[in-house]
Amino acid sequence: MVFMILILALSPPYYLSYSEAFKLFASKAVALYLASSGVYAAVRGNPVEHLVSKLAKRGEVKVSREDLRVRGLRIDDLIEGVKIPRDFYGNFVEKALCMKKVLVL
Repeated sequence: MVFMILILALSPPYYLSYSEAFKLFASKAVALYLASSGVYAAVRGNPVEHLVSKLAKRGEVKVSREDLRVRGLRIDDLIEGVKIPRDFYGNFVEKALCMKKVLVL
C-alpha cells in the first residue's frame, strides 16, 4: 500500500477521539505513528480503538517502545497489528521524507 498521509499522534486518545482531522485522515491511506501520550491510542479499550484497529489491519500503525515503557504499558496491552519498530523516530523521519502530507496531533 502506498501511504499518502503520515500522522504522528502525540496526544492521548481522549483528545484524538474529538479531533475531526484524526477521524478524517484515519479513513484514508495513512501511516500512523504513536509517541508520547499518543501511545495510549494503541492500547485496547481506548476511545479510538476502532480507528486504530482498522488502520492496523489495512496499513501501518507503529508505536514507540520507549514511550510504552515509560508509561508502564506492555506489548500484551496493544491492539492487534500494532508494530514496535527498533528505531521508531528514525523510521518516522525516513517515512516523513517520502510523504505528501505529515500531520502532527
